[in-house]
Amino acid sequence: MTTSKKSQAVDYDNEIDLESVFERLMPDGSKNLQAICDYLYFGKGMQFAKPAHSVIYEKSPQDGKRFFAFDEENNLLHGRVDGVYPHDAQSEYPSCVIATNSRPFPQSQVAPARFVFLNEKLPVIQRATALMDLVHSDSALATDHILELLRSTTMDEKWIPYVVYAAEELRFANPTDQDLVWKRLLNIAFEFRNRNEAAFERVVFSAIRRVASLLPEDQASELLPLLENTGSVDTRLVGLHAIKTVFSVFPSKDNCNRLLANRVNELAIKFIDRDVLIPGENTAIAEASVVALACLKSDQLKPRLEQVARLRLGWFSKILRRSLTQVADQWDQSAAIAKQSIHELTTFLE
Repeated sequence: MTTSKKSQAVDYDNEIDLESVFERLMPDGSKNLQAICDYLYFGKGMQFAKPAHSVIYEKSPQDGKRFFAFDEENNLLHGRVDGVYPHDAQSEYPSCVIATNSRPFPQSQVAPARFVFLNEKLPVIQRATALMDLVHSDSALATDHILELLRSTTMDEKWIPYVVYAAEELRFANPTDQDLVWKRLLNIAFEFRNRNEAAFERVVFSAIRRVASLLPEDQASELLPLLENTGSVDTRLVGLHAIKTVFSVFPSKDNCNRLLANRVNELAIKFIDRDVLIPGENTAIAEASVVALACLKSDQLKPRLEQVARLRLGWFSKILRRSLTQVADQWDQSAAIAKQSIHELTTFLE
């Protein structure tokens, strides 16, 4: 390292603003305290150098500026940062970190989940497991990376189950992020319901549940394909539950989801049948389809309740009456007319 090069280094002391350094190192505006450097220099006179990647810095009241880095053998190193050399295209030197007291992370200690996850040279399964830990220990970092993965058009398929499970647990406050998440997860559900592997059923159901919690009411028709039993995974029941979730606060506006209501009505007619109504998934679909008709404010709700009453199956009428009452009671007070209508219609089930 030459003196002229060293003069360009970013020196660290207790007054340095770490984020301002990263604005210089990472002009793309990334908020993650991470930089990819070609070499990690350590030792007196910087006579030792090791290729490094996923170099991560963090601020510590006790140790000042610390770093964690993975060498090319995926050993986790850590030490104190003395300076950072940004990459300079006009220089013969690569980007690098200058550090003292660099040493391997003790094997007896578990590497922090954030550093395992950010190590791109580790197997996806190992990184994905760390990601699930981050969901609970550092949700902000986990959210940033879930969004990054969902934006990617080349995401490794091994990531998908973990991304879906994490997305179901994380909170996305920004409407733009919410839009990205439900659209990508819905596409994942459509794709994976056609897979024969049994493990994908859980992925599909998790994705649909998260879609339902983020889907705007005026986009409810996007759920229509889920009501067709065309894949290896039957999504009709979870699709009906998704309709209930979308309209859990307010029922649908009149005649705004006619195509969706028509398909729900077809399912209700089919499953409200004495020969079909046996305890299990068939009964669950029959119940969920009637509840969905209520949420969609369909004029077919009354005929379906009359159909149920004609069966004279007291156990099913009781289940349905309870479910409809619960849904109506959860609606906002501004939907008082719709709430009252549901309560009146349940008299057919007495």
